[in-house]
Amino acid sequence: MISNLVTSLVLASLAPAPRPFAVAQDPRVELARPEAARERSPAAQERVLVVYDVRDLVGGAEAELAPVDRRPGALPLLDGLFVKSVEDALKGAGSDLDRAAAKQAARASTLDLARFVLARLAPKPEASDFQLECPSPGSIALVAKPELQKRFEAFVVEQRASASVVDLQVRYVEGTLADFAPLGVTRESGPKALSMSPEELDRGLRSGRFDVIAAPRLLSHPLQRASISVFDESKYVQDWTVEKVVPGPKEIAVPVLGTLRVGQEIAVRAAVLAKGDIALQLAVERSQLVALRNVPTTLKGAGNPVVEIALPEVETTRVSADGLVANGGTLAFLVCDPQGGAEAKDARELLVLVTARLGAGTK
Repeated sequence: MISNLVTSLVLASLAPAPRPFAVAQDPRVELARPEAARERSPAAQERVLVVYDVRDLVGGAEAELAPVDRRPGALPLLDGLFVKSVEDALKGAGSDLDRAAAKQAARASTLDLARFVLARLAPKPEASDFQLECPSPGSIALVAKPELQKRFEAFVVEQRASASVVDLQVRYVEGTLADFAPLGVTRESGPKALSMSPEELDRGLRSGRFDVIAAPRLLSHPLQRASISVFDESKYVQDWTVEKVVPGPKEIAVPVLGTLRVGQEIAVRAAVLAKGDIALQLAVERSQLVALRNVPTTLKGAGNPVVEIALPEVETTRVSADGLVANGGTLAFLVCDPQGGAEAKDARELLVLVTARLGAGTK
């Protein structure tokens, strides 16, 4: 909970809400700072609470941005691209437990955006310099001194006003630790910005030592949460039912098919820093089929046949990584193969390479 360090409450509307027949406003308008906060004596420096709406941090929702409110060529940034909205989170959530979990995930996504911004500030604030709360999904409550609030807001304005988009190439490479040693990547190295150029990296990947299993690309606006998945899908018999059909009538056994999805998914958030450096926050989830067991079972009805069902065993590995690369640089990190022993020389590992380049956006 927010402690008694809070001395005042400021509700910050970072982008004015559109009004019917109002003068056209730029959706990237600079943050509106309350006069009360501006007139504070610098010597006082008490911590204040400011509540931000994520839609204001990253741009208005599409329904709030009528065409007359946009500059020619302006690209509205939709809040759902940055955090998981409550509406999206609750889609398909049937039970109360599912809905509670979906709301919790939306809150976590909201706080993740705020932490990402705070971690990019220079100088980086200490954990004791602020408090973060999420009153509801999509709302950020930041308790900090006015100076930190000002830097937080200024960074968001700069990212929203950026004319650049981040072009991300994500390459999943399989190999052994010995294969990856020339890149300087080990289990202990953690996320590592490679010193080699993209051209040198491409030549190394074509050398035959590596198995590049996927290389998707995506574009992301600064602060935008983007994700991309590469999955293999296959069907398997997960159950059987008995159906009555004609002519007859007679009973027949009908298989119930399940869908098995294995592969990789990556979520990326980027920010453009001074001198064109790019800060990256990555979360990779890798799922692998460990075993698919066929189990015989007797189906009651349709002559009580003996049928088989499949029981897939899927192992999932999740890895998070943060790093800073120059424009065109590559961040590399390992996702350890759950099937391979940590000490096995020939254990197959998954190396993730994320190359980030600045491109021209619309403004």
